[in-house]
Amino acid sequence: MNLQPGTFAAKAAAIAVLLIAAAIFWVAVAGPIVAGYERGGLELRTLQATLLRHKKIADDSGRLARELAELESDGRLKTLMLTPASEGRAVAELQERMENLIKASGARLSSLQALPVQSVKGVRKIGMRMQFSANNQSLRKVLHALEYSRPLSVLDNVFIHSASARSVGNSLPVTVRLDVFMFLPGKS
Repeated sequence: MNLQPGTFAAKAAAIAVLLIAAAIFWVAVAGPIVAGYERGGLELRTLQATLLRHKKIADDSGRLARELAELESDGRLKTLMLTPASEGRAVAELQERMENLIKASGARLSSLQALPVQSVKGVRKIGMRMQFSANNQSLRKVLHALEYSRPLSVLDNVFIHSASARSVGNSLPVTVRLDVFMFLPGKS
């Protein structure tokens, strides 16, 4: 092969060496730098979004504190909470409410378990874990009643499972598991 300066083979070899050097430079230097900038940009956008959420919460905290004070001053806060004086009575009341609600909706209660009472910032959280079977209409009734009931109820760990299409004749094809919480004023 003739690699004399100025020949086509020499020019082609020089271009090949230049392309190989550029590829090595990209893989070893430029690529990691570009990838680092992309990761940094993504992290920066995530942090900016988090900062905006925190600013919104900080801006809302004053308004929410005023709303809470208003609810406390005119007595409406008490309508959102259970009224029994003891935790045991509150648990019993919540259990009775849930049993009556499930029965009235046409669903079938499978299990009901009291959860440990939790005290947080001046309120006690009373909870029940329950499982029931329902059809679509009775499930809507239960969820609607829980959403609009007084005292206020909060749902957590909601799991809804529908039986397969092969279960013809099953009048209650939906199985629901959820935790429902209501609140009791007092100890923190």
